Amino acid sequence: MRIVSTLGGLALCTAVVLFFYRYWGLIPIPAQVTALTTAPLAALAGAGFAARRETTLYFTSLIALVALAAFVFDLHLVGVIFNLNPSPNAFLAWAIFALALAYRYGLRIPLAAGLASALIFFAGTVISWSGAWWEGCTSRPEWFLLAGALVAAAPSWIPHRRFPEFAGVYRLVGLLAVYGAILAPSVDGGASYLPFHHETVERLYQFVGLAAAAAAIWIGIRRQWTGTVNLGAAAFVVFLYIRLVEWWWDWMPHYLFFLIIGLISIALLAAFQRVRGRLKGVRP
Repeated sequence: MRIVSTLGGLALCTAVVLFFYRYWGLIPIPAQVTALTTAPLAALAGAGFAARRETTLYFTSLIALVALAAFVFDLHLVGVIFNLNPSPNAFLAWAIFALALAYRYGLRIPLAAGLASALIFFAGTVISWSGAWWEGCTSRPEWFLLAGALVAAAPSWIPHRRFPEFAGVYRLVGLLAVYGAILAPSVDGGASYLPFHHETVERLYQFVGLAAAAAAIWIGIRRQWTGTVNLGAAAFVVFLYIRLVEWWWDWMPHYLFFLIIGLISIALLAAFQRVRGRLKGVRP
């Protein structure tokens, strides 16, 4: 039911966006502004109505996704209508709206969307202070390292007694930001601010990625956080395979390379099965 409600919400969001794009040019500007204002408010009212009449919140989650999509789309179109310069402040507004939805109804998808928007706002704002265009945060992803680490660590000092499952979402979004910020310069050293040769930067970040993934697995096992262990294991495999390609692809026969990769995969599978055995029945 959660999968169906999520897919249904995404489908409705797509329908709303495509409907606006199909008929937007035929609507006068005052009517456009009125529609942009009322669409998210109507969806919010619908979410509140559904939340008062169900305990599972499946319909509430679906309508909340529509409200969030309408608010994002509406703010974007207001900027287009009035020819406003793009700004990271839009991500702050989206983050506040999504987090308000999440904490009002206990919804994890709006929480993840709000945290991701807050990360982009932070990175875009900080890089704009240096005089660069704020969208450059995607080509210089190191700004996400600190923000992602703070988000991942937030459940340690922000209690979620009412919504205990939110802690796993914080860790997931924060660690994804950290691993993404490490992955980009590990593949392209030019994406880093470090004043070293590109190959040196790439190797450094590959080892940092392996260490960060191993640390997440270790902490996740000690704290019994299944989601953290799974994400750390996936990141460890990605960074390990990137490192192996750097070491062996150019000089080793390709059949031998893939044979070794297969044997390493079997060894990792055995190791992860042991980890899985230790994590049965623990928290996400």
